[in-house]
Amino acid sequence: MSTVLRSNKQANRIAISLGDPAGIGPDIAIKSCLEKSNDCRVYFTDPGLIEERSAELGIPIRISEITDFDQASSLRPSTMQIYPIVNPNLVTTGKSDPNNTEHILECLNSALWHTTTGIADALVTGPINKAVINDGGVDFTGHTEYLAEALGVKTPVMMLASEKMRVVLATTHLPLNRVTPSITKQKIYEITDTVNRSLIDLFKVPIPKICICGLNPHAGEDGHLGTTDKDVIYPAVLELIKSGVNVSGPIPADTAFSNSERVKYDVIVAMYHDQGLAPLKAVSFGKAVNITLGLPIIRTSVDHGTAYHLAGTGDANHASFLEAIKIATVLATKANEG
Repeated sequence: MSTVLRSNKQANRIAISLGDPAGIGPDIAIKSCLEKSNDCRVYFTDPGLIEERSAELGIPIRISEITDFDQASSLRPSTMQIYPIVNPNLVTTGKSDPNNTEHILECLNSALWHTTTGIADALVTGPINKAVINDGGVDFTGHTEYLAEALGVKTPVMMLASEKMRVVLATTHLPLNRVTPSITKQKIYEITDTVNRSLIDLFKVPIPKICICGLNPHAGEDGHLGTTDKDVIYPAVLELIKSGVNVSGPIPADTAFSNSERVKYDVIVAMYHDQGLAPLKAVSFGKAVNITLGLPIIRTSVDHGTAYHLAGTGDANHASFLEAIKIATVLATKANEG
């Protein structure tokens, strides 16, 4: 499936799914509508949910329902343009509920369809709870994997980016005992190649400098602390270098993420979820954006979860959500410019 990006000078159209309606997705969406912006956002959600949540938050929001993107306009403060998708389930703010699963996926799928057809220029997704969707009867490991399967992409790449660093995950939402078997020479090569091309094409980095972390402590200590670094990652690095990619590795993760080392690279490829996201969130939590590389569309998301305990309180921080919209808009503009 492919997308046709609009080449005219109208504001970029951003399709937004809010994620779990019981979490802070509606809160940060409502807060985001208070900010001035020239982008054109359409939120795929239940208007009734937004009315109720805005009342809980004490933030008046004017709702403009649209079913045709030609009706959409650039953001007007305190106004939310909604593509209405009614949730038959009664949502309780702050309470996870598997009965919301169908609505969560319907909103996501509709926003995705509008993006893949070129009606929208980019997709932004709010936070979801994987356990809730699985308990709702759908096998779901995350947005990244779900979108990749829907779009027929074999190797999606999950990158989180902030002003301080970019981090890519070689494996995403896997338990630790499945990480090592899933790291192969081909996977490392394909992921790094995708990252290299994406940084050149989307981010306009002429010659990306890429760091690949080792899997084991001290990158395996020449095989004494595990052989994956020596037998799998290092040969992949050699092939990448031969193909013209500016890559270094495997480098021990505790070195790669140090203040003096990480500034040398445009991106760091970590081997598993917490190896990469723990250091990134330590310095950039709430200010980072999740970007899926390798898809035929532009997709960004927040760097946090549903935070049920904050839903409806007014305390949810919408900075990452705003940044996700901003990055999606910037990338769409660059893609339209060619």
